Order: sequence, then structure tokens, then C-alpha cells
Amino acid sequence: RTTEISYQLAKGGKTELEIYNVSGQLIATLESGNKNAGSYSATWDANDVAAGVYFYILKVNGEQLQKKAIVIK
Repeated sequence: RTTEISYQLAKGGKTELEIYNVSGQLIATLESGNKNAGSYSATWDANDVAAGVYFYILKVNGEQLQKKAIVIK
């Protein structure tokens, strides 16, 4: 199972997109590096994780946005 996570950056900078489980353990890093302002998407392959609730966190220049993802198998 894969899912696409789309996001927009109003301004460029150091960007990280990470997946965490409910225990706060880092599961995957989907994006890491400097990006310009614009629209982006990243694909998360969830085949190797158990069904359950996960969180993806987008970090840009020290600010972060957190969203929930549910894996159903």
C-alpha cells in the first residue's frame, strides 16, 4: 500500500517530511533538504508497517505541521 502526501511551501527553506508511529518513533523520512517555494508530493510505501495510526510531520525552517494517517490492511 502506498499513499501520496501533497504539500505546498509558501517560502523555501530546509524541509523535512517524516512519518512517526503513535509511540513517537520515526518510521520513515520521505523528504529532507532545501526546497524552493512551490507544490510538492512524496509517496509513502506503507507495506512494511502494521495497520494503525501514524503521523506525518512536515518541518520547514523550524516550523512544523502534523497530520494523521491511518493504515488499513
